[in-house]
Amino acid sequence: MDPTSIPKRQRAGVLCIHQEHLLLVKLRDPLTRSSALYPPGGGIEPHETPAQAAEREAWEETGCRVQIDEHSEHIEKYLFTWNGRLTDCATHYFQATLLEEGQAPSDVEDIEILEGKEWVPLNELERHLSHAPDILNGVRRALKLS
Repeated sequence: MDPTSIPKRQRAGVLCIHQEHLLLVKLRDPLTRSSALYPPGGGIEPHETPAQAAEREAWEETGCRVQIDEHSEHIEKYLFTWNGRLTDCATHYFQATLLEEGQAPSDVEDIEILEGKEWVPLNELERHLSHAPDILNGVRRALKLS
């Protein structure tokens, strides 16, 4: 495949640590139907900054209100396959603090792929994110764990 033909996507992701646990969401790929854990995140809308998108995505996907640390921004670039399509991603990761947990909105666009949230111990990230090595390595770099 010609590398210039791979679609590009700007994303924002949230790395929220609370009591030595990282907030992750369980997502089901629409094509393969396999489920896996990922940091909450998604596309940056035209009217948003990456930090605003990260905060919105955390709320929509987890029901958690978080406060983003804009100075913690770490950008990771990687190729990712979802729904049978390869995408060239640039994810703006932000560390965040949990403000409150609640119920995620029920009218979000990607609700059919969301299967819940999990608080994963930081010392178990390798096991829970090993299915996506580029994301695991990006999370470790963003959190300065490697």
